[in-house]
Amino acid sequence: MKDLYAIKIRAIWAELRNERASFLLVCAYLFLEYVRPQSIYPQIDVMPYALVTVLLTLIAYFSQSERPQVKNFENKLLGFYLVTVLLSSIFAYAPSVAFENLQAFLAWIVVYYLITHIVNTEKR
Repeated sequence: MKDLYAIKIRAIWAELRNERASFLLVCAYLFLEYVRPQSIYPQIDVMPYALVTVLLTLIAYFSQSERPQVKNFENKLLGFYLVTVLLSSIFAYAPSVAFENLQAFLAWIVVYYLITHIVNTEKR
């Protein structure tokens, strides 16, 4: 752990080689979403990289044999917030406008679920 905290490239690379594909894909998603190389270099912006990475992460996560359950209070709060958003969208003044933007919120719930269930050890 000391080498990881010291940001020693050789130690980080050794740990990454032992990780599952789902973890590597979550790391790739975070890189693509926050560094956004496709925005920096428009010539490589040929597909929705973040969406493809999330879909591949979902496939990798659900295809692995063990999937630890993460039970915490924040997950329940997020579920309650999802119900609140859905109900407010249904009963909105213009439900069509509310449902147009619901896709972004649902995408963040999927990303939250993947990150909290895959990144679950101190080394990760």
